Amino acid sequence: VEAVISKDSKPRYPSRAQSRGIETNLTVSMDIGVDGKVIEARIVQGASGRYAADFNKAALRAAKRTLFTPKTIDGRAAPTNGFTRSYKFKLAD
Repeated sequence: VEAVISKDSKPRYPSRAQSRGIETNLTVSMDIGVDGKVIEARIVQGASGRYAADFNKAALRAAKRTLFTPKTIDGRAAPTNGFTRSYKFKLAD
């Protein structure tokens, strides 16, 4: 059974980008330990432009706070490498 998010963590919208109406999408790859915690997170497809570093940092922080029900193999918890997730920074309409 594959890893499933058990406690989601939403990224904080970077205030400077939000005040200027900047939106973006990012993809993060995470390695998950047998305890369901994120061991490492990396940007796979990052933001571009002036606020790229702010968006990337916010997405990585959220990814590292996310908790999972770990993947199981033959009923035993196993680590997961390369779990990908998209984060959308979109302003309310």
